[in-house]
This record gives sequence, structure tokens and C-alpha cells, in this order.
Amino acid sequence: MNLFGKNVFIIALTGIACLFSACGPSPKEEAVNRLRDLCNDAKANSKYYTDEQWISFLDEYQAVDSLLSKYVFDDHELAEISPMKGRCAAYAMKARSVKESLRLDNALHDSRGVFKGYDSGK
Repeated sequence: MNLFGKNVFIIALTGIACLFSACGPSPKEEAVNRLRDLCNDAKANSKYYTDEQWISFLDEYQAVDSLLSKYVFDDHELAEISPMKGRCAAYAMKARSVKESLRLDNALHDSRGVFKGYDSGK
């Protein structure tokens, strides 16, 4: 291959590499996609969530919310994102109540064991 052919080949290869690197979603788009997926899943399946799934939802919601806070969105993007964030925040309130209910249930269970141990020690 002559020098001209090598240069054309290198330029073409560089162009293809740039094209492939530009095809994937940006980190900002990926954060919005995670919010969309989380919102759609909760909308479709939340009435069937187990306690563990609610806790998992809450963890994912907090991670996605943290990611979204790193970016600045224009008005058009906010028009799409804000309703999803609102719905997910409502689901997160439900998830927090489930998590606190479990925590309280565990504390009551533990206290029963303490009192049983105290009664048997008399």
C-alpha cells in the first residue's frame, strides 16, 4: 500500500471509530433512561411488589436521583423528566413506608425476644 492509500485507510478507520463512539447514549441520556425504566416498571408492577422489591426500588430511585442532580436540563427535557420524577417520588414515599414498617416490625420482634428473656430470667 502506498503512502496515500495508508493515509486514506487511517482516516477512514478514525472516522468509523468516531461514528461508533458517538452512537451510544451520553451519561446524561443514560440517567434519563434509567429514570424512565424505573418509572415504567413501578407503574406496571408496583401493585405486585414484595417488600424487598420496594426496598430495591427505593435504592434505585435514590441512585437515579443522585445521577440526575449532576446534570442541567433545558425546559424541553424538564417537561419530560419532571412528571417521571414526580411519579417516582410518589412511589418512593410508598417504598419508604414499607421500609419503615419492616424496621418497626423487626424492632418489635427484637423487643419481644428481650422481654421473653427477661421474664425467663426471674
